[in-house]
Amino acid sequence: MHHLTKNLGIPVVASLVTSTDFANPETQDRSRDPFPGLARVVSTSKEQAEALLRSDPKLAGAESALVADTRPLDNYDKSLRDAFTEARKGKKGTGVQDMTYESPGLEEPGRTPNRFQDFALNICQSNARFIYFAGRAYHLKLFVKTLANTYCSGKKSYTVITGSDATTLDSRLDAEDLELLRGDPGGGKPSVSVEYAAPAHPGAWDVEVDKWWRKNSRKKREELPRYLAEPQEFLARLQHLIATAKIGPVALEDGRTIITHDVVLTAYRALAKAVAISPTEVPSRQDVKDVLADLHAAYRIQGASGLICLTSAGNPYDKALPVVRLDPASGKLTFKGVAWPEGKPPNDNCVVPQTTS
Repeated sequence: MHHLTKNLGIPVVASLVTSTDFANPETQDRSRDPFPGLARVVSTSKEQAEALLRSDPKLAGAESALVADTRPLDNYDKSLRDAFTEARKGKKGTGVQDMTYESPGLEEPGRTPNRFQDFALNICQSNARFIYFAGRAYHLKLFVKTLANTYCSGKKSYTVITGSDATTLDSRLDAEDLELLRGDPGGGKPSVSVEYAAPAHPGAWDVEVDKWWRKNSRKKREELPRYLAEPQEFLARLQHLIATAKIGPVALEDGRTIITHDVVLTAYRALAKAVAISPTEVPSRQDVKDVLADLHAAYRIQGASGLICLTSAGNPYDKALPVVRLDPASGKLTFKGVAWPEGKPPNDNCVVPQTTS
């Protein structure tokens, strides 16, 4: 991204780039941007963690533990670790001190299984029920299996809270793994569930719209907030396109297809707007960069994953994040609700507030 944006001056629209180190800072001085002309459509891991913890106050309680990968140069792990560490500040309770490991690579176990066994035994001896996991999906699988397989009398369940890399977890777990995660409290084996803020979910908008109507039954259709109505419409369009394109089955549950759609849509909107400014000339790279900074408020992107309202730094402002739970009882990913990094949805026109720093 640095080579494309900084060296070649090419604008870039990125999808599942969640590390805070791969985002331009929210300042008024764009000359210092590490990635000039970068637009992102997914919230950072830090925003994901903040939205998740704000969505359910009990998740940020004192009865918690932090298990974190310290592998150098993995910005995803570091972003989560920082966010979860911040969440635990001042929560003096019955949890347990931080537990860290250093994995050898994204898909390599190394000595982590042995470390996880030690972690699980120590967590069992504490009153921690919520475990913040700052690590990759491969190691998350190893950890939850170890936790579920550790005898711990007196505990009925654990909830492991993590980031969007967990979208691949359900495909990594087989029937035997899920049976293990269901637990057996009577036999000293607690159940283990996993919650995370996903980049997108196919059931999000129908559920949220239905929820809104139950609270506002006397209102008219046109009063449905845009942050609900527009994503619901565009997700339905995407689902119809998939159904009629005869391309075979497409799994939307992990959110990746939905996000890819929104990346292409964002790039298309930027190019189309740049062309409209000067219809007789091919737009320059700078023209496209300038347009990307305008994609908010009146020019918001009606993404299938939620409204995309870009800040001048190219970051999505207060982007909707579906909270997903891997329930071992059903073995399926269940949608819990939409969370927001700012703690509440953006205003109806998705106007990005002024940057003060």
